Amino acid sequence: LFINGGSGGIGTIATQIAKKIGAYVAVSSKGDHTELLKGLGADVIVDVETQDFSTIVKDYDAVLNLARTEEWEKVFSTLKSGGTIVSLTGLPDESVAKDHNVTAVAQMTNINTETLNTLREFVEEGAVKPQVALIFPLDQVREAFEKLESGGVSGKVVIKIKG
Repeated sequence: LFINGGSGGIGTIATQIAKKIGAYVAVSSKGDHTELLKGLGADVIVDVETQDFSTIVKDYDAVLNLARTEEWEKVFSTLKSGGTIVSLTGLPDESVAKDHNVTAVAQMTNINTETLNTLREFVEEGAVKPQVALIFPLDQVREAFEKLESGGVSGKVVIKIKG
């Protein structure tokens, strides 16, 4: 599995879940989050500020795309023929997917009790540890969103409501 944009809140959880179920995981991130991502189990880590992931990540079965990108050709080039890309940032270019003989889908979150219970079990047994990057008090919600939008946050940004 290649997780494009893997150092954020969703990527850090996805890396841990993928490792829990036995996947070999490559992760791209913006900035040096090597130690964090190694600690979460990533097998290959690519800093997109200094490296081109499409020259390092090749012949993967699946891609989880979490990064906003216009470089779909590069993302698709990481897959082997017959692979699958799931994007949480919009529908990948279907014509490029067809050219690479891969399946491309946009994922919309579909929460159900079974999925949440599985995730809860992973957290309770310590296989998945949510990564909290920053905590803001409720009166600093604007600053929290500005920090998120500026990029480079590794993990989740939390808004503390009480206390």
